[in-house]
Amino acid sequence: MIKRKKLICIIIALAAVGTISVGIRTFSSKDKK
Repeated sequence: MIKRKKLICIIIALAAVGTISVGIRTFSSKDKK
């Protein structure tokens, strides 16, 4: 049960990091234009 909770937390963290990195990338590309 604890392992499963930890796994979900890791997946959510990875998804959040991916979304943030994509957002920064799109923001920087818009800034350059």
